[in-house]
Amino acid sequence: MGKFVDLRILSTYKCVPIAGGDNRYMETRRLKFVLGSLLNCQTLHTEAERKRQSQSVQRHLPRPSELNRNIVRPTTEQPLSDLQKAEDMVKHEMLRMLCNDAVNHPTADQAGKKGKASIASLRGELEANPLSKIADEEMQEARNLLAEEMTVVKNGMEHGDLSLEAYSTVWDECYDQVMFIPSQNRITRAAMASKKDRLESLEKKLDRNRGHMMKDAKRAAKMEKKLKVLMGGYQARALGLSKQMADIHDQVEQTFVEMKTFEALRIQELQSIPRRLESLNEAVTRQSERERELQYRFSRLIVERDIIFSGNEQLTATVLV
Repeated sequence: MGKFVDLRILSTYKCVPIAGGDNRYMETRRLKFVLGSLLNCQTLHTEAERKRQSQSVQRHLPRPSELNRNIVRPTTEQPLSDLQKAEDMVKHEMLRMLCNDAVNHPTADQAGKKGKASIASLRGELEANPLSKIADEEMQEARNLLAEEMTVVKNGMEHGDLSLEAYSTVWDECYDQVMFIPSQNRITRAAMASKKDRLESLEKKLDRNRGHMMKDAKRAAKMEKKLKVLMGGYQARALGLSKQMADIHDQVEQTFVEMKTFEALRIQELQSIPRRLESLNEAVTRQSERERELQYRFSRLIVERDIIFSGNEQLTATVLV
């Protein structure tokens, strides 16, 4: 295997045999098949591990940056009911899941400088009390039981299908009932906050929104600069073409107006042609009659002239005799 020219041949479909004959060609094909199988197995394993993660990690949902351990009931000598024991088991499991997610899939706040110390302590806690792995069959059975319980609760309480508008309304109402208090660094009910706490919360919210706005403005400016460099030629070309299109549009409009003008002129000319022909025919008829009258008069005058010339000749002859 060390005599192959380049291992990049394994990532191609065209395996060209080199010195060594068909054996090395087949060995290369076999090695490429094995590597492809390993990659497929790794992909399937990664996908299976991703499905084992919590829904907050799979769907990139927001998670608490710190674990609230006060939700667990303190240890007392009083006996607990089965429901209380089940509730404590669920809370302990939830804390272990949050600890596992914070160690293996930390959020941006947890991965920062302030969260590294807490992650280190959570890693030690997770090693001491690791999260147990559950088989896929048990996970599917748990999902089925949860779906059945949700169906029973839904039918028992006569819950219908909740629309997105109704869900958004309920969410907004619930969200308006809580408030983040900067001085106490915690979220509490808005009804329990004082006027000073509400003012500080609103100021903090305004500063946070202003920071988001400035960050988005800087990002937009950078993107605009990059797009200007990338699309500058296209924009100039588009500007030139738009100007040409505007000129062509003006020419088309002018040509259209001229066409309509000449069409109207043609219609008028077609309507006036019969009248013109009739007036010309009348003029020709009058001219013909006038010429006939003149020819007739001219002929009579010729005859009268000849008669006068003949009478003069006879009178001259008589005088001479």
